[in-house]
Amino acid sequence: MEPVLYDIKDAARYLGVAPSTLRYWEREGLVRAGRNRGNDYRQYALHDLIDASEIAFYRRLGVPVRELAGYRTLSARDLDDALDRTARDVEQRIAELEAMRARLARQRALNARAEELEAAGMRPGAPGRMPRRHRLRRPGPLAPARGRALALRRARGRSGPGNRVRDGSRHAHARRRRLGAGCAGRRGGARVPAAG
Repeated sequence: MEPVLYDIKDAARYLGVAPSTLRYWEREGLVRAGRNRGNDYRQYALHDLIDASEIAFYRRLGVPVRELAGYRTLSARDLDDALDRTARDVEQRIAELEAMRARLARQRALNARAEELEAAGMRPGAPGRMPRRHRLRRPGPLAPARGRALALRRARGRSGPGNRVRDGSRHAHARRRRLGAGCAGRRGGARVPAAG
């Protein structure tokens, strides 16, 4: 009794993969296929399909093709190590997807808040425009001259408005001291001559 042989379409249907996937696995050395002597088409025996089904099983688990290179020579420990690396990759992808979902949730919340503000009559300002009170005043042509004059007054230490106030205060204090000295000799409203 001759063994039953399957062409690539039937084999792909049996495995649940595309025919192009079977060709790719064959190029990578993961599966083997015989050839029809009459037309050189691929033919798969039952043991070929069993090997290919194991490859399909690990691929559905997410094990990369590079991890399955030389599958027929891999030990159980080698396959377990490949599964462990695949599990770590899956955990990383899950973490990245969770972070992406959190960003999407925040953005949706911001969009909902913007819709609420718009419904309340608030309109966002034109993008790229700064409120007038926050804009910097551009220096005029007299700004450098004013800066030089201020530096000169500070260097002299006399002609600033603060110095004028302080000088006036000293003169007023001296006048009050003189008046106080004159009033010290008064008694009962009459000035008493100083003794001696």
